[in-house]
Amino acid sequence: MSVPWSWSLTPNPTLNVRLYRRPNDWGKSRARSLILSIRGALGLTLTVRPGDHVVLATMGPTAVIHALAAKLRRPASIHLLDFLHSPRPTPSWLKRLLRSAVDHFLVIRTGDVDMLQDAYGIAAQNTTFIRWPVPPPGDPSTLSLDGDYLYSAGWAHRDWDTLVAALRSYPVPAILAPGPADAIRHSALPPGTKVINMPTPEEGRALSAGARVVAVLLKDTPYAAGPLVLLDAMALGKPVIVNDVNGCRDYVRAGHTALVVPPGDIPALARAIRDLWNDIDLRGRLGRAARTEALTTSSPTTFWSTLIDSVTTSSRSG
Repeated sequence: MSVPWSWSLTPNPTLNVRLYRRPNDWGKSRARSLILSIRGALGLTLTVRPGDHVVLATMGPTAVIHALAAKLRRPASIHLLDFLHSPRPTPSWLKRLLRSAVDHFLVIRTGDVDMLQDAYGIAAQNTTFIRWPVPPPGDPSTLSLDGDYLYSAGWAHRDWDTLVAALRSYPVPAILAPGPADAIRHSALPPGTKVINMPTPEEGRALSAGARVVAVLLKDTPYAAGPLVLLDAMALGKPVIVNDVNGCRDYVRAGHTALVVPPGDIPALARAIRDLWNDIDLRGRLGRAARTEALTTSSPTTFWSTLIDSVTTSSRSG
């Protein structure tokens, strides 16, 4: 596994799973990234044994490099988990190599099934949906529903314009973490809204835990976004507001575990903020249901069990 959000996915020692983490190339130059990809592929080749089921969590040409390297050891199958589609045009050679090098695709958003089919020609029967896991938080007795700010974070395809407009319509204190702080136009910010650089995962969970409301608003796009911030907030028992887009809809139930609004609907989002901000009973009901949902359907134990079942089942059917 190579992407940073996969590094915490350490399997239970009782499972017959070996986890290989290739060198991190995030933020590196293109040349440096290529060197690290090649080095990682060589390391993977030495790690894989004939007959293994190999699951890769990576993206773009790197996925192809690693898949082809693993194939040298004649594994039983190669699966690609959460393949991240780039907005840039996809070269035809990459499409062909991806289809030939990877046996099955595991997606963490059901909308990615159509994305893979449209962008890469991957047949729907060659994809399986698997819920992304969330680590259980600490002592639930420390959780609070009475924070004094709304919290929202994330850099991938966030709809900050709609959120800021809703906060102007119904102003409440807010902390927004969009990645680089200049990703949001500060001139449009309502009073009481603070923009910070992207916190570490631990800092982000602390900010989420201290919030009265957590909002995860994504653009309606086929590109990968979410659900890390959403699942962290749900596991913390926080009342959340999301929009009905790929990356959110698979992890919430409208009115039960979250308030769900249409994408880009500023008045609906402002009403949802108002309702949650002023109703502690609603916050408590949504937060409790969200925590139960996240810690059961998206637990690490469930993730590994589903992953292993999906890998072995798809390999037999293939």
